[in-house]
Amino acid sequence: MIYFKPGSVYLGVDFFFSRPEPYCIIETGDDEISSAINPDSEDDTWLKRAVLNFLVVCAHYNLTDIEVCNFLIHPSIKINDHNIVADKIAKILNDVWQSLDGNDEVIVQNLKTEWDNLYSTKPEIKPFDEIKDCIKDLTCLGKIKIYVLNSRTDTNVDVKNGYSIVIGGNILGRGITFPNLQTVYYTRTAKIIQADTYWQHCRMFGYDRDRGLIRIFIPFIVFKRFQELNESQKVLVKQISEKGLDAIHIVCAEGTTPTRRNVLDSNKQNYIDGGVNYFTAYPVNNTLEELDTILLPFDGKGTQEISIDTLVEILSKIETEDKQNDWNPKTEFVDTVKIIANIKHLKRRNCLSAADTISAKEQEQC
Repeated sequence: MIYFKPGSVYLGVDFFFSRPEPYCIIETGDDEISSAINPDSEDDTWLKRAVLNFLVVCAHYNLTDIEVCNFLIHPSIKINDHNIVADKIAKILNDVWQSLDGNDEVIVQNLKTEWDNLYSTKPEIKPFDEIKDCIKDLTCLGKIKIYVLNSRTDTNVDVKNGYSIVIGGNILGRGITFPNLQTVYYTRTAKIIQADTYWQHCRMFGYDRDRGLIRIFIPFIVFKRFQELNESQKVLVKQISEKGLDAIHIVCAEGTTPTRRNVLDSNKQNYIDGGVNYFTAYPVNNTLEELDTILLPFDGKGTQEISIDTLVEILSKIETEDKQNDWNPKTEFVDTVKIIANIKHLKRRNCLSAADTISAKEQEQC
């Protein structure tokens, strides 16, 4: 296997999903996952923020003679949800124009908040008054285009010219590229997480992004999933690079698969989840006294060996409030530990059973 590293100006997974959380990530409320696609919900604070943020970037680009800027919205896989969000975006744009035309102080202050956020990482951004006037012109003249991309729409849209807001689902991860993609609003979740699908959705990766102006609006629980998948991938690449494919065992958490079921032979898969410092985002704290009793003998200094049974007992007392989206140590990690322990047990047993047929040196290796 040959691993090709990206170029120095490439904005990829380590830029967006590193630890600590990078500046480009703007965490939305967890309820944003459902409210944005609810036609009756008017509490779309984060969706509105994302639109205003994008408008500030578009105005800066327009004032600096950059004619292309894209905003990608990935709310869910349902076509009806795409249309709901598109209608909301159209209303937000119209409200922005009317509010600026009427010198509404609220919209001016909201735009100034987004300008301040972008100025913190892009001091060269155009002055706010120029940005505000430009946004008024862009919205008044209909320069901000809205496109819905899914299986029922025409995919031949022009995202290489002008300022575009693109809303869609699975089709956004199927080879479509978005030049100057500066704003992403991503709230999609799935009952079964497919690692390769997650990476396909990372359309924000690229060489032509302005690192000072790019922003990702995403719920914490979804960001955490991307972050942990990134750390798992880094560990995997490191292990394969150093030890080769034959030395690797892969285990995925329950509810997570490496790819679609029809891509890999399930009978030849060996799932492993490890090598990364994971912990649930929403722990259930009803077993703290029991955990304190188990952990009392340990002083927290250095490392100590413990038995598999003790490790399983500790993990079994950790649960999460969100079993659909969050990691669940009680089920996922307990199973992983048992699998790894069983693999080591089988290797040792096979080694001992063959002791009468191998050399003394080989026995020492066992």
